[in-house]
Amino acid sequence: MFYCRARPKADYRGAIERALTYDSAITDKSLQDAGFWGILLGDDKGRREYVARLRKIPLDGCPREFVTAYKAHIAAWEANSEAEIKRTWDQVIFVAYDYGVAEK
Repeated sequence: MFYCRARPKADYRGAIERALTYDSAITDKSLQDAGFWGILLGDDKGRREYVARLRKIPLDGCPREFVTAYKAHIAAWEANSEAEIKRTWDQVIFVAYDYGVAEK
């Protein structure tokens, strides 16, 4: 009989940290370009560019829970829902904490 061993949570930390570092850099750049409220409330082009950048973040090596939460966060940006953006970001950070990664 064969058993599949789960990877220790620590094995995922580097991939999660990398994804969050990319996210932070993209957010910083977008804020410089258009500002958060410009992206969220009125600048469709800026929001589309922001979402396109988020979609390019490499999530390989991240645990399934993190990938699912992060993709939901991107979908919230696409839907332009402030409440969903906050809720899904909280979920991303919750999963990151669960894997031993603190928000930067």
